[in-house]
Amino acid sequence: MTIDRSRYEKAVRRNLAELNNAILKRRALIGLQSAKSAHSLDFFTIASDALFNDVVAHAILVLDQNGQSASFWYVYRCDEGLVRKFAKRRDISLDRLSDLSKRFKIIRDETHFHIDRDGVMNPSEVWSRASITGNDLGWALEAAYDVLADIQESVTGTRPSVAEYDGKDAAAIVRAYKAQHPEAKIVV
Repeated sequence: MTIDRSRYEKAVRRNLAELNNAILKRRALIGLQSAKSAHSLDFFTIASDALFNDVVAHAILVLDQNGQSASFWYVYRCDEGLVRKFAKRRDISLDRLSDLSKRFKIIRDETHFHIDRDGVMNPSEVWSRASITGNDLGWALEAAYDVLADIQESVTGTRPSVAEYDGKDAAAIVRAYKAQHPEAKIVV
C-alpha cells in the first residue's frame, strides 16, 4: 500500500479528536451517573442520552474497519509495524480492539446509524448480542487514543493529551439544581 502522508497524518489527527471528544463525554456521563439520581423526563435525562449516543458514535467512527474509512484501522493498514510497536509497548491487545470493533459494527449496522428492519423489533437484543460493557468502551477509547497519540508524537514530536476533566462537576450540578428547584421531579 502506498501511503498518502497527508491523508495518513490527517487521519491520525481526526481520530485523536474523535477519541478526545468521546473520552471527555464518557467522563461527563460517568459523572452524571455518579449522582445516583432518578429523573422523570428532564434536561439531565436528555443530556445523559445525548452523551451516551455521542460516545458510541465517536467509538463507531474511530473503530470502523471498512477499507474506505480513514479510521484507526486505516492508520493500522498504512503502518501496521508502527501501530503494533506502540500497542506492544503499552500492552494493548490489537486482537481485543479488533474484536470490539466488530461488535461496534453490529450496533452501527442494526440500531445506531442504521435502523435495521429486524433490529428495530428488539434494539436491546442487538446491544445484548454485541455484548459491549462500559469498561470495554472505556478501554477501547483509551487504548486507541494512546496508540494514536504515540504515532502523533513520533510524526510531529508533540504528544497530544486529553484535557484534564473528570466529570465530577456533573453530580454537583444535579444536586445544586435540585436544591434550587425542590419542585423538580428528581430524586437525589
